[in-house]
Amino acid sequence: MREAFIEYVQEPFSNLIMQLTSAGKLHIKLRYTDWTKTDFLDDEIADYFVYKYISKDIPQHVSLDTMKKMETYDDKLNEKYEL
Repeated sequence: MREAFIEYVQEPFSNLIMQLTSAGKLHIKLRYTDWTKTDFLDDEIADYFVYKYISKDIPQHVSLDTMKKMETYDDKLNEKYEL
């Protein structure tokens, strides 16, 4: 799918997020944040995905400040692509 974006001169996405609701609806989001180009650690990125897409509860070992910085960064990069 990513190759189709490139072929049709669309900016390729970095992440494809699929969420299945308890009602059985599938939601698909394309995100353009390239986390490999940031200073965030792999475990921080994994914690952020849990925070953002599974549960807004932040584990005790995770800094709220870090989660908010990541959310701000992620949202800023993706705001022009939101429908």
